[in-house]
Amino acid sequence: AAAIQSSEMGSRRGMLLVDAPRVGGEMDASSGSVRDFCETRSIPFERVDTASAAAPSIDKSGKGPGLVALLRAATRFASQMGVIHFNCLADAEGMTLRWAEEMIAVAEPSAAASDFVKRSRADRGTLAELCALETRVEVDGALHTVLGKHVQRDDGVGGGEVGAYLFRRASPGERLGSEEAGGLLAVWRDKIVASHAALPGDLIATILDADAKVVLAPLLADDDEEGGDGMRHERLGGMWSSDAIDFFNAFYHALYVVGADAVAALGAATLVQPNCHHFRCHMKINGEILTLKAGDDDLLPDED
Repeated sequence: AAAIQSSEMGSRRGMLLVDAPRVGGEMDASSGSVRDFCETRSIPFERVDTASAAAPSIDKSGKGPGLVALLRAATRFASQMGVIHFNCLADAEGMTLRWAEEMIAVAEPSAAASDFVKRSRADRGTLAELCALETRVEVDGALHTVLGKHVQRDDGVGGGEVGAYLFRRASPGERLGSEEAGGLLAVWRDKIVASHAALPGDLIATILDADAKVVLAPLLADDDEEGGDGMRHERLGGMWSSDAIDFFNAFYHALYVVGADAVAALGAATLVQPNCHHFRCHMKINGEILTLKAGDDDLLPDED
C-alpha cells in the first residue's frame, strides 16, 4: 500500500465543502466543524451552498443551477483542491443539490392524516398531536415544515372538531446522479471524495471511473428495514449528529496531520467514533472497485 499512501494527498491539499440544506441552519454544525478544521490548520478551503444557488443568466449546457454552482466552485478552486466533502442528503438516485418546495394541506380526521402520521415515524397518535409537538417532520424522505392549522367544529352527524394542517414540503429538485457526475470528469480526477450520506453504487462507480482516488461514504445498513431504499439512503448520513462530526474530525486529522492514507484514516476515525462503523472507502485498483472497511489496509496492493 506504500504507493497509494505516498500519493494520497499530493500537492493539492485544499478542501471544497458542498452542502445543500433544506432549511436555514440545518447543516451549520457539521459544515462548521469541517470549516473550522481547515481554518485552524491553514488548509485552503472553499464552500458552496448549491441549494441557494441562483439560476445562471447564461448557461447553454443544460445543467441545473446546483450543478453549475458546483462546477464553477470546483473550477475556481482546482489548483488547490484535493478533497471534495459533500454534506448533502442522498437517495437511490443521487445526492440532492437543490430542493423543490410546495405547500400541502392535510385534513384530520381522514385516512390521509392517519397515513401521514404513520409514515412520519414520529411516534405520535394524531396529526394534531404531531403538529403540537414538532415544527418539522420527515415523511417519505421529504421534510415537512409545519406552517399553521385551522380547526373548527363539525356540526354534522359525527360532531367533534375538524382540523386542516398546512405544511411546506421540501423534496429533491435537482440531484447529482451518475449521469450528471459523468459530465464532471475533470472535477473528480485525483480527488478524495467524502460524503455524509450513503451513495448509490452507480454514482460511486462513475466518480471512481473518472480517476478519483477514493470515495468515502457510509453503506446502507443490512438490518435497516424501515421504508424503501430512498428513505434509507437519506437517513443514514447522520449529518447533524455529533457522531458524524467526531468521525470526520478524526478522519481528516489522520489524513492531513498524521499523513495516513484514506483506509488507515478510516480505521482511526472508526476507533474514535465506533457508531460510524458503517463508513467505507471505495477505491478502483487494477480495474476493479474495492469496498474497504476499517482494518482492511492489508487488502491494498503493495508497491511493485
